[in-house]
Amino acid sequence: MVLVPLLIHFGKLEDKKAFSSAISIILPMCLVTLTVYWRSGNFPGVEALPYLAGGLVGGLAGGLLFRRVTPQFLHRLFGLIILWGGLRLLWT
Repeated sequence: MVLVPLLIHFGKLEDKKAFSSAISIILPMCLVTLTVYWRSGNFPGVEALPYLAGGLVGGLAGGLLFRRVTPQFLHRLFGLIILWGGLRLLWT
């Protein structure tokens, strides 16, 4: 939630470059986290499959739609996701 605005503001990247760069930064971090959990025996295996499948479908859909989406739409969508997350935190 913080990486894309940081890349736009401080990294002076274009919007789409910031989103794709964020993905390229987050993916290795996720793989390291997966390795740590796996090696410590805390990876929930079967319980994680629905989330992994959802992430795969979302990632593929996002990759296919990425070139067709305007930067303005990405900003609005990203803003709505941040607002939704903030409101959920306030009411839970």
